[in-house]
Amino acid sequence: MLGTTFRRIRGFRRSWADILADRTATTATEYALIASLIAVAASTAIVSLGEEVGTTYDTVNTELATANG
Repeated sequence: MLGTTFRRIRGFRRSWADILADRTATTATEYALIASLIAVAASTAIVSLGEEVGTTYDTVNTELATANG
């Protein structure tokens, strides 16, 4: 029974070694990281521009209200 347990542990170690040595998923992981960075940058830009557009509309609204008296 103890021998079987040690063989399973060795097999588990080999499995992790194979997983770590396998580089086929590296490219997909890199693409996922790049896509997430682009998404963060885009959402930051959209929020920033949204605030500026909102401020511009408020300014135009105030100016029109003042001009219409």
